[in-house]
Amino acid sequence: MPVAYRPPQFRPSYEARRRAARRAGHIRLGVLVAVLALLIGIIVALSSGSSPAGSRRAGTTTTSSSIPSGTSGGKGVAGVTTHLLSWQLNSPLSRSVVLPAAGAQSLIVAGGLEPAGASDLGVYDVEASSGTATQVGNLLEPLHDAAGVVLGGKGYVFGGGTATPLTTVQVLPSLGGTAVSTTPATSVGVLPQPRTGASAVAIGGTAYLIGGMAATAADPAVLATSDGIHFATVAKLPVPVRDAAVAVLDGRIYVFGGDAANGAHAGHPVDTVQMIDPSAHSATVVGSLPAPVTGAAAATLAGVIYVAGGEAAASAAATPTAVKTVWAWLASSRRAVVAGHLEAAAAYAGLTVLGSQAWLVGGESAPGALLRDVQTFEPNPSVTVGATGAS
Repeated sequence: MPVAYRPPQFRPSYEARRRAARRAGHIRLGVLVAVLALLIGIIVALSSGSSPAGSRRAGTTTTSSSIPSGTSGGKGVAGVTTHLLSWQLNSPLSRSVVLPAAGAQSLIVAGGLEPAGASDLGVYDVEASSGTATQVGNLLEPLHDAAGVVLGGKGYVFGGGTATPLTTVQVLPSLGGTAVSTTPATSVGVLPQPRTGASAVAIGGTAYLIGGMAATAADPAVLATSDGIHFATVAKLPVPVRDAAVAVLDGRIYVFGGDAANGAHAGHPVDTVQMIDPSAHSATVVGSLPAPVTGAAAATLAGVIYVAGGEAAASAAATPTAVKTVWAWLASSRRAVVAGHLEAAAAYAGLTVLGSQAWLVGGESAPGALLRDVQTFEPNPSVTVGATGAS
């Protein structure tokens, strides 16, 4: 049987073998040095508490907020990290209703205040990843300062107004996922009296309408409805306000700041924190914010209420301006602590929650100075704020 040809194997000389061995030794030494440097870098990174950067959401610019230093003792809550998205609204907008779309991949933006004081009519589905806006319907009439909530898979809009407050309760034609449309919203009921500047939250299958004003008078009644048609008063605010930030925690509704409707502070921001217990039919003052604020936005994330932005003034005579502060409400001790700062000061922004993030849409940096910005924030478990007993 023939044997396959094998080329002759040449054995290198002794000196050649020594040179090759020296080169191999140098290579092995270089690799060892590189590995040691990598191990040292990892040890230093771990000891300093650093971690790999998280992936960015498409279409956003991620910027770390200014977060207070954590404390080591006692119980605290997570600070926040904020983001300013790279995309903006097509035009400046404030005082709109913002709700999560079906599937939580986009925002539903309805109505709002446009530049030059005009109110918007449209209902838009805005993609969270890109900012692409698709019109999915229209409100029955242009409005701003309405309250909105998702109830039974439908988007409800309560009151609002232009020159005068409205009593209308509308159901939006869509919560996203449809083609361009001018389908109008459906009128399903009327409020007991007109309201503008109110806020709404849902607990289970019930929506609650809090605060707001009629033409010139405040409405302290906290209304409950499961269908937008029938309303019951479950409590009355001890401090009637409009444009307050509202959020739910453990079945209770917290009301932060707002413009006082009457009394010594009528027409000015207050620092009051009120708590509504629907099951007990009660509403009480349970604390105060570090400063008076109105037009802030609130969200409950990971079991903590965060109050973001708003408008404040150094004195009653001073021009109000938007603030960047994000407070965390410590329900157990009934106090608020600074949890971080927004990337852009904003008051009267629309707010909703998608997943673990709160989204702020538009708003105002000063009276009449409307914003196109979209910002988000989420808890940062690596930073603790509000703890006591630090060593």
